[in-house]
Amino acid sequence: MKYMRRIVTGVVISILTVVLTSNATVINFDDLTGQDKLPIGYAGLDWDPQWMYYDSVQDPYNPSSPPTRIYTHNYGGWIKFGEEVTFNGSWIATSLDFHGKPFG
Repeated sequence: MKYMRRIVTGVVISILTVVLTSNATVINFDDLTGQDKLPIGYAGLDWDPQWMYYDSVQDPYNPSSPPTRIYTHNYGGWIKFGEEVTFNGSWIATSLDFHGKPFG
C-alpha cells in the first residue's frame, strides 16, 4: 500500500510541476473594442502594420470566441515574437476557399 501511495504522490507532483511551470500565453483580443489598427506592440509582439481588428457581428466571419477578431489584407501578414518560442497554433476562420466554394 505504501508503494502505491508513493507512485500516486509522484504522479501528482509531476503533473503539478508541468502545470505550474507552463508558460503558455493565449492572445484572444477581447480587450480591443470597436475597429482600428492593431496597436503597436500589442501583447508584446511585433505585428505587421496592416493587422486590423473589429468586434461587430459579421456572419460568417464571427470569431469562435467572441467578440473580437483580427484580419489583414496583406497576404502573409507577419508576427514577430522577438525571441525563440514554441508556436502551438492559431484559429484561422474563413467561409470560402480560393475557388469560391465553402470549406468543409
